[in-house]
Amino acid sequence: MNALVFGRARVDADYFHGAVTGGGAHGPGICQRVTGIAPDGRLTLGYLPFHEGRSQSRRSGSVSYELSGDGLYRAYGYAQNSRREGPEVYFELAGETLMQLTRAALDLRLRTLHPEEYALMEQTRERIQRHAEGEGLPELGGSPKQIQWALAIRDAFSRNHPGHPLLRRATTAKYWIERRHSLRTHQTTIN
Repeated sequence: MNALVFGRARVDADYFHGAVTGGGAHGPGICQRVTGIAPDGRLTLGYLPFHEGRSQSRRSGSVSYELSGDGLYRAYGYAQNSRREGPEVYFELAGETLMQLTRAALDLRLRTLHPEEYALMEQTRERIQRHAEGEGLPELGGSPKQIQWALAIRDAFSRNHPGHPLLRRATTAKYWIERRHSLRTHQTTIN
């Protein structure tokens, strides 16, 4: 049986083990099962049972998340070292084999394992893009992941507030993401 190591975290066939470091500043991390993909492109996730092994102050010790058999998993917030947290990681457990996945490899696996959900996500993405082009809305700047999320936020806002000047003025994904909660209620203090 192979094992994966992410900074101070370790994964075997049964558990994701995350250690606390830096006097409680980093870790132990969170591990979740990837159960599919939502129409807006976000991962659908399931919580895993865990075993608490931290001290009463939570400044030392570890937490072990019990993996629920074969499937796809996501981990984040684990201690990379005593000074920082590690990046979000994905891995697959298949029988006795563990394999780390890139986000692109995870998307390919989701397309294979959940073809209906993946097709719905792609249709939603295309509909949002067509709507934006039809309305003459500007392209958004940011990372691909930020743009995808921001387009969904902007699309929901435009359906509730067609023709609002903000739709043409706000051109960064960051703007839409940071203001997503106030945009839902459309408070007049949006700038």
